[in-house]
Amino acid sequence: MDWYNNRHLHSGACFITPADRHSGKEKDILMNRHRVYQEARRMRPERWGGDTRNWEPVEKVVLNRTKRKKEHGDAAVDVAA
Repeated sequence: MDWYNNRHLHSGACFITPADRHSGKEKDILMNRHRVYQEARRMRPERWGGDTRNWEPVEKVVLNRTKRKKEHGDAAVDVAA
C-alpha cells in the first residue's frame, strides 16, 4: 500500500502519486514539469517534433477502467464501463 500510494507514479493521473494528488501537491508538481519541458524545448528545439506533453491535472481518475468500444457513427469511441 505504501508503494502504491506514495511512490508509484500513475499514468492515468499524469504520473502523480495518489498521496500527492490528495495532499494538494499535484498542481505544483505538474506546473513545474511543464516549465521543465518548455525550457528543454527552448534549449533544444530540434528534439521536439510537436507540442510537449500535456501536464494539465486530470479531473477524474478511475481505478481499473474497463474499456469497451461503442459505435458512434463511423467512429469507435472508448467509454468507461
